[in-house]
Amino acid sequence: HTAAMNKLADTYPQAKRLFILTATYGDGDAPASAKQFLKRLAQVTDSPAIPYVVLGFGDRQFPKFCGYAQQVTEALDKKGWPALLATELIDRQSSQTFARWGEAIGQQIGTPLTLDHIPPQPKTVTLQLTERINYGEQVQAPTAVLRFKMAKQSEPSRWLLKPFKTTKLPHFEAGDLVAIIPPGSPIPRYYSLASASREGVLEICVRQVQGGLCSNFLYNLTIGETIDAFIQENPQFRPASGKQAIILIGAGTGLGPLIGFIRNNKARHPMYLYWGGRNPDSDFLYEQELKTYLSDQRLSGLNTAFSRIPKDSGYVQDKLLTDAEHIRALVQNNAQILVCGGRKMAAGVTTAMNEILAPIQLDVTDLKAAGRYREDVY
Repeated sequence: HTAAMNKLADTYPQAKRLFILTATYGDGDAPASAKQFLKRLAQVTDSPAIPYVVLGFGDRQFPKFCGYAQQVTEALDKKGWPALLATELIDRQSSQTFARWGEAIGQQIGTPLTLDHIPPQPKTVTLQLTERINYGEQVQAPTAVLRFKMAKQSEPSRWLLKPFKTTKLPHFEAGDLVAIIPPGSPIPRYYSLASASREGVLEICVRQVQGGLCSNFLYNLTIGETIDAFIQENPQFRPASGKQAIILIGAGTGLGPLIGFIRNNKARHPMYLYWGGRNPDSDFLYEQELKTYLSDQRLSGLNTAFSRIPKDSGYVQDKLLTDAEHIRALVQNNAQILVCGGRKMAAGVTTAMNEILAPIQLDVTDLKAAGRYREDVY
């Protein structure tokens, strides 16, 4: 029997073992197919009768590597479930770790088990760079907004296992991810999309990172050059439907998907942006576009922080604290919060938000549990 973790049953009378395989979303959160698992597990009243095994998948670049798999293990231990094996954590689809785990399982069940894992090569399409806007060189943060269209000579392919004409972009929304395969590496790098396919372009924000294989490849692209890429949906990072306010928080290239959400706010629901850069004269991404959205009311409020200016320098979390009363009022009226950017920034924002929410007996954990605080952290 196999099922999504959200479908955990109260009992499995015919099962001899329980195998749990889970990834981690963002910085330690459950993936969509497992968000209800811990709640369901807490409601199970029968005494555990079968041993469990947890296998976690993640990336050690993130501080909370396989964080959700470890939460699941702790919860099962507290319920008294016996462990068949210690929890195994797999870093970036390591075939060696996966094979070793299979051997250990085989020894426990008395049946040799050989697991060969070859990461599938996703179908890609060829995209052609048609426009770029450069920022940030004066403040040692070279950044580019890159816009792509389907390459005219692209061969027929599939995105998300669905065929489409190569002259037309497939469906995607701002906040989804584009996986780009740089020359010299089989491992794709993921970038948050700043555009939706209905706009006719695929748009990303890229900061050149010293020693970064993909960021340097992308930053040095010239008009007309091409990339190989595929789309990965990211439905967990989207503004909620409805009329409630949306609070957007980001720094640097984290503005990418947030500008996409603002562009799409045709209904003029309340939407507030808090964003941090280095210097407004060098790396104020999308400055003119944001001013346009303030004028046409797609954006209700804009608060910026810059860390490399002589006076009033600071970070985006400082702006949040300055505007604490307004943010509390929005949260009390069911606002949703979307955060995008680097891990250090996201951690600082979490600390600031917990301070802001404390007077109303809430914290970020409460909002996450309600689906009202979502992160796209890299």
